[in-house]
Amino acid sequence: MSKIFELYGYRLDCWNAEASANREKAWCPFMGAECDGGGNRYLSAIDIRKHPRLKEFFPGKKIVQSGVCSLRLRDSEQPWIVCPRRLLSLKGHLSIYQAYVREQLFKYSNLEQGKLYRV
Repeated sequence: MSKIFELYGYRLDCWNAEASANREKAWCPFMGAECDGGGNRYLSAIDIRKHPRLKEFFPGKKIVQSGVCSLRLRDSEQPWIVCPRRLLSLKGHLSIYQAYVREQLFKYSNLEQGKLYRV
């Protein structure tokens, strides 16, 4: 059975005060905005009114997206990114994976590095 690996942009095994503050806002660090469920996962929204125990984790919110960025199937395996916002993010410090994706985009697109492009 899969387990949540990243929630609202933070690994669950590295949870800290910054991650908690981010979660309270249901904030997506990959978009720089409130999590929208990846743009296509509206059914993953959680109605806080139906789950009152979650109120303390999401103060002032009535509905939040689940905020799941990635899942891990087994402890010995790499996590699977399940959110398109997480998968395609090229903001800020790039992971090895994200740097590779950016490199491949430039390689096959004939775009000039250093210019701003939107996809």
